Amino acid sequence: MPIVSAEEFARTAFDYIVVGGGTAGLAIAARLSEDPDVVVGIIEAGEYQPDREDINVPGYFGRTIGSDIDWKFETVPQPGLNGRKLLMSRGKVLGGTSAVRLLEPGSGATSDLLAACSAWEQLGTPGWNWREMLQYMCKSETTVAPSEEFQETYSAKFNAACHGSSGPLVSSYPNWVNDKHTAFLSAARATGLSENLDPNNGDNVGAWTFNCGIDPRTATRSYAATAYWAPNADRANLLLVTSAQAFKITFVPPDSIDHEAPRVAQGVQFSCQGSVLYAKAGRDIVLSAGAIQTPQLLELSGIGDPAILGEHGIDCIVDLPGVGENLQDHIFVPITYEVADDCDTWDDARDPAKHAEIWGQYLQQKGMYSHMHSAVAMAGLPTIAGTQERMENIKAAAAQQLEDTAAPHAKQYTLLTEWLDQPSQAQAEIIQAPGFINFSSQPEDGKHYHTHISILLRPFSRGRVHIASPDPHAAPSIDPRYFSHPLDFDICMDIVRYSLRIMQTDPVAGYCVRSVHPGPDLSDAELEAYVRQQATTIWHAAGTAALLPRDDLGVVDEHLRVYGTANLHVVRTTSCQGAEMRITHRVARLMPLSSLW
Repeated sequence: MPIVSAEEFARTAFDYIVVGGGTAGLAIAARLSEDPDVVVGIIEAGEYQPDREDINVPGYFGRTIGSDIDWKFETVPQPGLNGRKLLMSRGKVLGGTSAVRLLEPGSGATSDLLAACSAWEQLGTPGWNWREMLQYMCKSETTVAPSEEFQETYSAKFNAACHGSSGPLVSSYPNWVNDKHTAFLSAARATGLSENLDPNNGDNVGAWTFNCGIDPRTATRSYAATAYWAPNADRANLLLVTSAQAFKITFVPPDSIDHEAPRVAQGVQFSCQGSVLYAKAGRDIVLSAGAIQTPQLLELSGIGDPAILGEHGIDCIVDLPGVGENLQDHIFVPITYEVADDCDTWDDARDPAKHAEIWGQYLQQKGMYSHMHSAVAMAGLPTIAGTQERMENIKAAAAQQLEDTAAPHAKQYTLLTEWLDQPSQAQAEIIQAPGFINFSSQPEDGKHYHTHISILLRPFSRGRVHIASPDPHAAPSIDPRYFSHPLDFDICMDIVRYSLRIMQTDPVAGYCVRSVHPGPDLSDAELEAYVRQQATTIWHAAGTAALLPRDDLGVVDEHLRVYGTANLHVVRTTSCQGAEMRITHRVARLMPLSSLW
């Protein structure tokens, strides 16, 4: 079925309506529509843009951020970041954020899911664990194995038992790596990290070459639209309306006898080209609007904290104070250094003649534009702290903070504190990016650079997302509260120092010309000022419709059903592309939507 008009969509009698044509939404819709006896509808605010080079070309990653297919949300001013507002990029296009973000299903994202799975089950959601999840990770993907020579050369020991071979998402290892790729891995190992045979085993510490969401047959991005929409677009029972923004879920009026019964969702109000329309679902409604817009839509529909809803004149249908709370995000600091002129870096592409040469290679599915950065080091606190004394000080501070932590986050903080001294739990992710990445300055012409994308993986800080207006077209208030928990800043400083230590370790030190950002020989105070001014989001927002017990500010149960409702579900994906699509298959099996699973 082709993409339909808003009017035709509204006339259709659906069994299921999916709000949001991003990663989880398209995967759920594709799975549901495998049953020819049901009719599935998808409401997507963006458009289907299959031919955009800035989406498809791997080497163009990042160019869509802040573009016309980005919602371009902003956070409120962040005191921990010198009062700065940060762009909170989210994809406004079919495929959602998987179309605009990086392409890294195999970096830290998949292996980092190990900790999330462990936490879900330990925090009260039975059946959500690593062993269960792995089978669905494999189900969703087709990973093209690297050659034996590649595995030996680039530390990419492929374990077929941890990868899929027939799923819709295509993943591959790079056919281009920068000439200092192995040097970075060697330097990281010299700091105490081991070679990681395959992070999909669930061990997320070590240094390795990661695979990416790239189809090697075409050297193009493999993402939600190519994996779940394009192959299924001709299904007569799968309808998609684009440029349509959902703004309210409607419910059957409560039974006059039993007002405590779960509320039954019956339809979705949405706007398209100035018109307000309504679509009805006979069975279930699935929200897949991401960590930012899912809580906004729930609150606009009367589900949330009564006090917040009352501020905007919205009647409370379900009292659920966890909606919009528990926001977590990864934050990173760029560490940039100039390298020798003969190093192979993205900086070459700034030269028009060199760009033409690289583009010519890409047309043959080769060269710099056919892939992206692919060397990563992930380290636990024992490595990044540097000394036993420093590690003990951080652990003691964490224990003290835990004593002072009130519910509902105390259970989460207990787990985070326990993970601090576990060597198998990564606290830092350092990605080697062969080029200049900094948001406050520009590279010098003719110079070559490398950047360490230095990421805090286990933030203690918790923020929130709530409506700022009853107007559904108004942006929500986004407050991640970066560095509001003092441990985050302390550990982030250690991560930056560790990243600098890699830069100063051979063989990296052998081709490092100078430290550009933060600069050489900085005092502790100067380095702290640099981190406050440069730290920024890597757009991994999560947690605002939490899979937790209701008393712990949970929003959905183990079936991803919103508490207090009978048939309203949230399918929220993890923050990186590959894990997003993989986790959705687990979600689909648990959702009591049809007999298909």
